[in-house]
Amino acid sequence: MDKDRIKELDESIKKNNIILTAEEKEDSYYDEINIVKEISNINIQTQGYKFLSLETAAASTKQWTLRYTTFLADYWVENPNLFSKYRWFTGDDRGYNATASSYRTRADVNICFCSAGNSVGLNRSVGTTHGYDKNKKFLKSGTASSSGIDIENLNLGKSKITFKLTYAVGNPLVTSLDIDYYVNAEFYSNGNYKLSGEHDQAPHHEVYLKGSNSSSYQKMHQAATKGLEWLAPPMPNKSWAKSNF
Repeated sequence: MDKDRIKELDESIKKNNIILTAEEKEDSYYDEINIVKEISNINIQTQGYKFLSLETAAASTKQWTLRYTTFLADYWVENPNLFSKYRWFTGDDRGYNATASSYRTRADVNICFCSAGNSVGLNRSVGTTHGYDKNKKFLKSGTASSSGIDIENLNLGKSKITFKLTYAVGNPLVTSLDIDYYVNAEFYSNGNYKLSGEHDQAPHHEVYLKGSNSSSYQKMHQAATKGLEWLAPPMPNKSWAKSNF
């Protein structure tokens, strides 16, 4: 580990009054990478030195929906800013679920190798934030703009489609750091795909993919929050990748 980075992290933790356990502080010194590669009918996941068996690969398709959702697993979420009148927010009170109706934000990217022409479409949705005082008395609700969710670097080739899904959305009720993520995506007309991305380690993140010949979403990536204080730079992000070739 780079000594200058350790020093920068320690100074940031102290400056932002971030309270971490010894284990959490040790974790903050290292980047996390999660890589999944599908090989034939066997998926091998590498996370550090752990190897886990996952679901089999989906059949080839020429149309997909890529779904990226952020959510707060708890019902009550405490505001790290002790000086804000909004001391509590309500979360989504759920676990990982590709089709859950409660979330902070959701981006659905529709990719198609169609006879009428190749295309990529983006549907954006943002959940409502409810703020409460220290006694959990309701104060106000608000919905953040979805303009921070976008598609960049779109390239519609004959047999290959590439794009970058970018995201930067904050809390509509308070001045706070944005939740940031991005996904670099490659899709091929023969059914192959390759995804790679990076995100803040808050809140919960879940990524799924569904082909036109499938009735359910396949898990691409899931990551639990480490606490809203992990939105503060230079706390490390989490990187991930998954492909079927």
